[in-house]
Amino acid sequence: MEGKTVKCPVCGKPYVVHPYVVGDQSACPKCREEARKDLPNKWR
Repeated sequence: MEGKTVKCPVCGKPYVVHPYVVGDQSACPKCREEARKDLPNKWR
């Protein structure tokens, strides 16, 4: 299975979404990491 390229809703850059991957794929990896920096350790 191949991933589908979509546009990140945060930064607008393209990234690949894989249908068989479980987890957050709502934004590109860089934007997801930036958002996680502000979370408490127990939620990372």
